[in-house]
Amino acid sequence: MLINEYTAISTSKVLLVPYSEHHVPQYHEWMQDRAIQEATASEPLTLTQEYAMQESWQKDSDKLTFIICQPSPNQADQKLLSHVEPKTHDNADRMIGDVNLFLSFSSEVDTNPEHQHANEYTVQPPSNLSGDECQSATTTVEVTGELELMVAVPTCQRKGYGRAALLTFIRYVLMHRSEIIAEFLQANPPSKLPSTHHRDRIHETARTPTTTRTGSSAELSLTAKISTTNTASLSLFQSLGFIKTAEEPNYFGEWELRLPAAMCGDGPDSQTEWERKLERWEVTAWREMRYG
Repeated sequence: MLINEYTAISTSKVLLVPYSEHHVPQYHEWMQDRAIQEATASEPLTLTQEYAMQESWQKDSDKLTFIICQPSPNQADQKLLSHVEPKTHDNADRMIGDVNLFLSFSSEVDTNPEHQHANEYTVQPPSNLSGDECQSATTTVEVTGELELMVAVPTCQRKGYGRAALLTFIRYVLMHRSEIIAEFLQANPPSKLPSTHHRDRIHETARTPTTTRTGSSAELSLTAKISTTNTASLSLFQSLGFIKTAEEPNYFGEWELRLPAAMCGDGPDSQTEWERKLERWEVTAWREMRYG
């Protein structure tokens, strides 16, 4: 997405920066590891393909990506920084992993307006339809954001970097969810068929002709899919409030989790809840900074 093209997020535990071209060689090296391929359900790419993927992730309206870096070892210096300098504060030696949000429409469409809830996007019919035609043409589709987290450096695993990155990222997403959804909907109006995030790290959206026009409100649900063998990741997401959506794993051997709607809101209660979580795990000095 373009929303974070010039935005970095600095905290006491991690530094999040936009996935940029100079990150690709290190990222490509990570993705050659068999264990990482299995954990992320990914196929190995050539370096050329990896550069193309980076460009896609930076521009596509349905992918929001940050590279996770170690923060400055000198917290006093970090507080004095006015901006994050690419290739200096986020060079390969400081890279840890990445955190992503993949936006899509739910695969299920409910045409009953009485079934709308806080996480649905309303599609209004054209204004020239009659009352009966208008009622039959109105549909609602849910906008969801699937979270993915990877801590690729073995020496940085199980040391709190993943939790700090996820907390930092979710707070950013909730603070900017209106802009995030607006960018997504501008390029992916609900006239398109519901899309699916493919597990090979490529997201495609089907299209179908329609005459509907979009409504004025949208909400975001946060979800995650975690392999049944990845108990550490499952525990991490559950510790932040995510709950399983089913008693059994899905067909791909993954637990599907969702963050309760009350924790996805933009009201003061939701913001206070995430501030408490940041404080609990000692992720302090959260601030957005200019990148570049």
